[in-house]
Amino acid sequence: EVCVDSFYMEKMEATQKEWETVMNIKLNIHNLSHHGDNLPMNRIRWIEAVDYCSRKGRRLPTEAEWEYSARAGTNTLNPWGDDIESDHLWFEANSVRKPHNVGTKKPNPWGLHDMIGSVWEWVSDWSSETFYKNSPNKNPKGPKDGSHHVIRGASWVDSEKEIRTAVRYPGEADL
Repeated sequence: EVCVDSFYMEKMEATQKEWETVMNIKLNIHNLSHHGDNLPMNRIRWIEAVDYCSRKGRRLPTEAEWEYSARAGTNTLNPWGDDIESDHLWFEANSVRKPHNVGTKKPNPWGLHDMIGSVWEWVSDWSSETFYKNSPNKNPKGPKDGSHHVIRGASWVDSEKEIRTAVRYPGEADL
């Protein structure tokens, strides 16, 4: 268990249209798995996510902040309960192997959409298998360095084994 101070979390993932506006670019649709104004932005590196947040006057959440937000005050495997409920997320079994517009599934109890499923989300922490065994319980910020940053939340191509709030991986596109 950890404690986090107050922070701000976006209600939905960044859309491709929002990304273009904030980053002042035209997306190369060949670099995306799918293209659409209201589809979640995908296939971005950690440093690009940091830049995007900075341009909005914000930052990536810490891993502890992300999990606190995703859990939304619940103690179950996911904020809606322990079973998979397709009306709450896009994942392998209901996505027809393609992403869907952000915010089209039910939000968690705090009104946040797509925290689980849709696309993996970057957090600010470096990845470590052992950090939380001895981490501070007040506002943990993750290890000071590493080779990969953490991604959370699973995606539209992931199976049920990745669908739970606690799942975390080192991000592959972290350059």
